[in-house]
Amino acid sequence: MSSQNKFKIFILGQCIASAAGVDERASYPELIRRFLSLRFPELFFETSVLPLLHPTGLKALIRSCLPSQPDVILLSLPAVFASIPYRANHIYLQAPEIMRVARKFVQKIESRIRSDSALAKLFDRRAALMPTSVIAPLGIAEYESLVAEAIAFCKGASDCRIILLGPGGFNEDTETSDLKSPEFCSEVNQMILRVGEKYSLPVINAYDWVTAQGGKVFQRGNHRWNEAAHEAIAREIESVIAAHIKFYP
Repeated sequence: MSSQNKFKIFILGQCIASAAGVDERASYPELIRRFLSLRFPELFFETSVLPLLHPTGLKALIRSCLPSQPDVILLSLPAVFASIPYRANHIYLQAPEIMRVARKFVQKIESRIRSDSALAKLFDRRAALMPTSVIAPLGIAEYESLVAEAIAFCKGASDCRIILLGPGGFNEDTETSDLKSPEFCSEVNQMILRVGEKYSLPVINAYDWVTAQGGKVFQRGNHRWNEAAHEAIAREIESVIAAHIKFYP
C-alpha cells in the first residue's frame, strides 16, 4: 500500500464526482470511503477527487497523481466530451499539478484583496493568465484512443489498480442539451466496456444500471445523480475495491 495502513483512492471525474447538487457526505466518493472503513477498520482510507477537465489531459492528470502513490485510480468517463464542445484550461491539461498549487494560492489571497477596489479589479483579470480554448466534441474512436493511451501509461508507470466508471445515464426529463441521446450515451458506454476488456480492468456499468431505474435516480431537470444513485454506485465501487484489498500483497 501507499503507506502503512493507509489506502489512497484517487477519483478523476466531473460534476457527479464533485457532489454537484447533493450533500458532500452523500456523494459516492465519500460513501466509498465510509463503506470501506466499516469493512476494513484496520485501514485508513483517503479519497481525493480531481477534476478531469478533458480526456486530452487525462494522461497528464494521471501522471500528476502517481507521486502520491495511489492504491486505486477510478476514472469516471462521461459521454459529454464526445457530445458537445468543451472549454478547457491549457495549463491544467498539460500540467495539472501546477494549477492545483496555483488554485490554493489564489483561494488564500482572494479574501484579502476584495476590500481593495484596485486590487479586486486586477484580480478579476487573472483569467488572462489562464489560457483556455474550446475543444470540439471528440469522436468516439478518438475518445477511446485517449483513454487507452492514459491507461497504458499508468500501467507501465505504477502498480496502482485502475477502475473505470462509465457514463452516468440519460435523464429523459432533462432541461439541458449537453448529451445527444440515450443511444449516444450507450455507444460511449460500450466504448468504455471495450477498453476495460482490452486492459482487463473492472468497469462499473453505471449507465445500464441507471437506465434500468428510470428517472427516479436523477436530480430534477439534469443528468446528475440523486443521493440514491450515489449510494448504489458507491456500493458497487466499494465491492470492487474490497475484492482488490483482500488479495493485496
